[in-house]
Amino acid sequence: MLPLWTFLVLSVFFHSPQAATTTPTSKNIFAIQVDPSVNAEELQVRYFMTGDFGGLGGFQVEQGGEHRIVIHTEEKGMAAKTLKIAFYAPHCHIQTISVDDLSESSREAEFHCTPLGDIKLQGKFSLGPTTPDRKIEVQIHYLGYWGHRFFGITDGAVLSFNIAKSPVGQDGSFQVFLPNFAESGGLPSQMEDACFSILVIDTNSGYLLAELKPPTSMSRAGDLKIMPSYPQTVEFDADWHSANPLN
Repeated sequence: MLPLWTFLVLSVFFHSPQAATTTPTSKNIFAIQVDPSVNAEELQVRYFMTGDFGGLGGFQVEQGGEHRIVIHTEEKGMAAKTLKIAFYAPHCHIQTISVDDLSESSREAEFHCTPLGDIKLQGKFSLGPTTPDRKIEVQIHYLGYWGHRFFGITDGAVLSFNIAKSPVGQDGSFQVFLPNFAESGGLPSQMEDACFSILVIDTNSGYLLAELKPPTSMSRAGDLKIMPSYPQTVEFDADWHSANPLN
């Protein structure tokens, strides 16, 4: 199980405002043409670039036209030399792009949606003493530990994508549909080191209330293993925290 600070640092390492519409004019941009079947606003982008400024990770993108997004590949007036990107869109496989020399590249790429099926996760946990007075939900995040190796970093936030959320019943039950990353051909060997983190959130405040721990047989360091299917109901243990902002 990742400690609380790991989730908090995500907002620093990958901090970004919402995507804005722009007409790119700088040569220090990288453009991605998005599959028309994908809502560009739902495409999640995580990138890491290096240059004379060092290294910088982010998820800030701008709309560069219909089905087109752009990443600014400079920092403090210095152009990036390398760029690595990981993408996720609902119902699509994760895609990566690696550019070793931006000066020699076309500075363009495409995101193609390779369809991905869903699997149902039905879970249940014991509610905490303060939860009856709160409106709560579970949020599920994909954690890709392979991201450090892909981005070429040794520390920093774990690669993370927002996957799903669900209201919680009065009996502590919830149900979500997750991307079936474990289906045939779903996860290349270099992406197998991954799991799902399940958090209990105060819906009104956005505060993190608890992390849900699956049974040992389904656990990857305290988080939920990526599996081709799950039992009819998974009983989770709740690791309750003092209410803290998630971001």
